Amino acid sequence: MYARHSLGINVNLWWGIAMLIFGAGMLLLARRGVVAARSVHKNLKSPNVR
Repeated sequence: MYARHSLGINVNLWWGIAMLIFGAGMLLLARRGVVAARSVHKNLKSPNVR
């Protein structure tokens, strides 16, 4: 009923897969940013010993 086909291709399936991959990429980038922000914050809190 909801499966739309364009030239024999299930458009909803492929767009769903594309959105899933995009969402996973955004999640990985967000976690990477949080890790980087924590390391910068930790480095700012530690005293500079030279």
